[in-house]
Amino acid sequence: MTRIRTAAALAAFAVAFATAAYAQTAAQRTTAAARTGIDRSAMDTSVRPQDNLWLHANGRWLANTPFPPDKAYIGAGQELADRTREQLRALVEAAQR
Repeated sequence: MTRIRTAAALAAFAVAFATAAYAQTAAQRTTAAARTGIDRSAMDTSVRPQDNLWLHANGRWLANTPFPPDKAYIGAGQELADRTREQLRALVEAAQR
C-alpha cells in the first residue's frame, strides 16, 4: 500500500511539475515572439511558404508599396540616400544665397 501511495504522490508531483513547466514555456514562447522584431504585417499568408517563400514573406508589402517609376530598387538604404541628397541640396542652395 505504501508503494502505491508513493507512486501516486510521485505521479501527482510529475504532473504538477510538467504543467508548470509547460505554462512557463508558453510564456517564454510568447515573450520570444514579441522580441523577434519580425514585421508580420508584410507577410502574405494566402501564399504557402513551400510554394513561394519570398512572396509569402513579402507579398503584402509588395502589394501595398508604390515603386517610383525612376527607381528599380527601394529600401531603407535608398530612402536614407534620397533624404541625405535632399538635405545636402538644401544646404548648398542656402550657402549660395
